[in-house]
Amino acid sequence: MTLLKGIPSKVNLIPFNPFAGSKFKRPSDERVLAFQEILIRGGIYTFIRKSKGQDILAACGQLKAGYGTENRIQSTEHRIQIKDEQNLTSLRGTK
Repeated sequence: MTLLKGIPSKVNLIPFNPFAGSKFKRPSDERVLAFQEILIRGGIYTFIRKSKGQDILAACGQLKAGYGTENRIQSTEHRIQIKDEQNLTSLRGTK
């Protein structure tokens, strides 16, 4: 709180979104609320951001964490396959 003293600011609390291989865990809602209360009592405007996409591992930080070299290769192959299928479809339409 000392860091923000005298600086007009607000803090967005974003609970950690877990992903495979992470050493960290998402805090409980109670723990996030308790931390928010500490900041508010210290005079810092604080908001809790609601995370979306967690159920499909698409929340903030989860997409990048799950996108390694192996996935990039598969993704590229998938795009090539789709492009080829689209070309065949357009060729069939012209015949």
